[in-house]
Amino acid sequence: MNNRTQRLYGVGIITLMLSIGCTTKVDLGDSDSGDADTSQTDSNGDSSGETTAASEGCGQDPTDVATTMNIGGEDRSFVLALPETYDNDQAYPLIFAWHGLGGSGSLAQYYFGLEAAAGNDAIIAYPNALPRADSGGETGWELSPYGYDFEFFDAMVDELTGHLCIDEGRIFSTGHSFGGYMSNAMGCYRGGIHNAIAPVA
Repeated sequence: MNNRTQRLYGVGIITLMLSIGCTTKVDLGDSDSGDADTSQTDSNGDSSGETTAASEGCGQDPTDVATTMNIGGEDRSFVLALPETYDNDQAYPLIFAWHGLGGSGSLAQYYFGLEAAAGNDAIIAYPNALPRADSGGETGWELSPYGYDFEFFDAMVDELTGHLCIDEGRIFSTGHSFGGYMSNAMGCYRGGIHNAIAPVA
């Protein structure tokens, strides 16, 4: 990634992180009732009194998350980055980070710099694309909302919200190059799930 792209990516990340805002502490309350009380807190631990959409994964063991799954007969996977201080009673924003053509989730994790930007305030998933025949066998995304990569995305959302404590009102996508196209497609076709997107050319 050249310096210009790094600057552009930085702008996208800053915009995305500004959208993330506060973390959300979840009071699971009476476990028999199934009711969870949530309130947003700032970095000083002060509550805003606002409620949020905490996922059913709050209170669960994060080691139960499956980072590999079978989608339409293909084995799919993603790299998962949890905050070092992950608290399963705290609802976190979730960021999907889509790599470029020929890349991988681990490569995106290496150069996107998301974890440094997010600190301990977000959960980040770096999906791995499949090889594409129309790209000479290089990995890339299927941008059709009816394609296998959107099915993969839906499965990741179900897996992550089902096993991790996520604020379902703060789900984001970002990506570089072909990954930027994918994050843009997410905004178009999964806008009801996403709070914001930050594609970078």
